[in-house]
Amino acid sequence: MKFTPEYFIAAVFIVIGILNQYDKRTNWAIIILGLFLVFLKIGLDYIGLSVWWPLGLIIGVTVLVILMFRFKKGNYNVYESDNDKNIRRYALIFAIGLMFVLLTSAIMRPSIKIVDNKFKVGGVFGFEYPISDIVQIDTLQGYPIVGMKRGGSAFAGVYKGSFELEGYGLGKLFIKKGIQPYIYIKFKNSDFIFFNLKSSEQTIHFYHELTTKTKK
Repeated sequence: MKFTPEYFIAAVFIVIGILNQYDKRTNWAIIILGLFLVFLKIGLDYIGLSVWWPLGLIIGVTVLVILMFRFKKGNYNVYESDNDKNIRRYALIFAIGLMFVLLTSAIMRPSIKIVDNKFKVGGVFGFEYPISDIVQIDTLQGYPIVGMKRGGSAFAGVYKGSFELEGYGLGKLFIKKGIQPYIYIKFKNSDFIFFNLKSSEQTIHFYHELTTKTKK
């Protein structure tokens, strides 16, 4: 089991539930959410549907916020103070903010560029290789069928990281579906990558730039 950002997020919830001084019901709700996210990640990876993990996170956090509101309300018989209302408001803002950050990071495209004669992919799942290590480069109108995720993210048609790819084995995808062509690169150590840029024109221009540099 490879440690990925999904496991880190789940661990954060578990640690918060253990360490913070909420009432016991809220603590257990947060811990259970963290455990739910762990097992959801494992299960979705096993069946090859890890793209749905962010949806599970959204549902889980939404349920948690609703439960926190109900637990908090149940502790008061007469009225709710302004301070309590502020706590509820901040909890809701935090949940919405967390969802926004996670969804934005999931669909954000990494930088792909040539720097100092190196092919470099930025971001959490990034890597770099000397251009001299490239042994094959092609443009394709499609990409292989994507199997199990092995350390990456897949959401809203954006694939980033390592995946099992039918007919190729374990490789890297950094693509936005529907933007053709896709560039295929194979390196000396047999690593390979399929990727595209934000537009077809940018992808083709990058392909020509890269092929020119590999011929030098």
